[in-house]
Amino acid sequence: MGYKIEAVPLDEMIPLSTNFAERHIHFGAYGSVQVYIFDPYAIALSKLDRGNESDLQDIVFLAQRHYIDLDALEQMLTSANPRANEYDLDPKQMSKNLETVRQMLNA
Repeated sequence: MGYKIEAVPLDEMIPLSTNFAERHIHFGAYGSVQVYIFDPYAIALSKLDRGNESDLQDIVFLAQRHYIDLDALEQMLTSANPRANEYDLDPKQMSKNLETVRQMLNA
């Protein structure tokens, strides 16, 4: 196939919303194998937490292609705040990272 597949245990890194499976994106069919991309909001939330430049660029990519809406992502971040300690998340830094993403999109 020529694609790199990487398993990332997002459920161990961030609190997943109850409907995360409904947001998977169908990538394609390869013979009898159906390939899906995990919930883009969960991916974006995990990247807000890590917050390096390439992570923020990835979130910009998702937003520019309308896979995510930043207001909805902000709501997910707010919903994740009560469980931040369980996942070693820094909600204040994640909010700052989200603001940086907004600035990158408006540049």
